[in-house]
Amino acid sequence: MYDAVFFDLDGTLIDSESVAVRTGLASFRQMGHPVEAEFFHTIIGKDNPTASRMIAAAFPHLDVAALNASWTDGFQAAMATEVPLKPMVHETLAAISLPRAIVTSSRRAEARNKLVGAGLDPYFSHVVVLEDVASAKPSPDPYLLAAGLLQVDPKRCLVFE
Repeated sequence: MYDAVFFDLDGTLIDSESVAVRTGLASFRQMGHPVEAEFFHTIIGKDNPTASRMIAAAFPHLDVAALNASWTDGFQAAMATEVPLKPMVHETLAAISLPRAIVTSSRRAEARNKLVGAGLDPYFSHVVVLEDVASAKPSPDPYLLAAGLLQVDPKRCLVFE
């Protein structure tokens, strides 16, 4: 069996992707660069620096810093009023008796706000975020750190992504 369970946050426990797409589309429109929702599916799940590089490559004349500021403001405002969960999240987490950790590419403050806003923070003893590792997911670094924090063998951990 397993000794611990790791969960990704965005798209696995929290349906932040729908909020990100909605607010991202609005930010692109505000910047005068309307895009299709399909474009967002190429950057969803990527850490912010990687997504920014992908946006800059696709839109070389776009002020990516201004876009990110607008998008972040819109996303945070939306998440302050709604933190949509995937179905059965509370029930699933409550049924797991093993130690649990979050392993996310989100930044610490962002992850904390989502966990608290969704009422998920009591389920997790550790939260591994982008700032905690030299290499973000899919690198093994965040998972190895989580296993170390929980003092378990990484080979005996179940990961939900």
